[in-house]
Amino acid sequence: MPSNRVDPPGKFFTHRDLTGAPAAEPVLLSDANFPPSGALHCTDLATILVYYNDSSDGVGTIDVVPLIRDGVNGVWLPMPVVQLAGRAPRVIPVYGANEVFLRINAVAGAGNNVKIRAAAASFTSR
Repeated sequence: MPSNRVDPPGKFFTHRDLTGAPAAEPVLLSDANFPPSGALHCTDLATILVYYNDSSDGVGTIDVVPLIRDGVNGVWLPMPVVQLAGRAPRVIPVYGANEVFLRINAVAGAGNNVKIRAAAASFTSR
């Protein structure tokens, strides 16, 4: 089982561990910018819970774009932007995708040393 499998339900683990001030990441959706080895493995999950923690106790916001991997064509597909407000978990649909990467789209007021954490929320009905 991959180490970044989002399982079991309700158990959060760190998906992204960013040192220093977070910033928007490249819009070019390449494997060099978003390596599949760093993706969340969400097979059989309909949704995940995501929040972030930082040195300011999550007083700002971080907008993330969930990237879902097309395993057949080997490309990242961007989903709609989701705004994370610190320690308030958000439900993000992942549609049972095997690989999901949370790209930072924008940052407002977030502190340093951000950890984006994820947990299984609901399962697909397969």
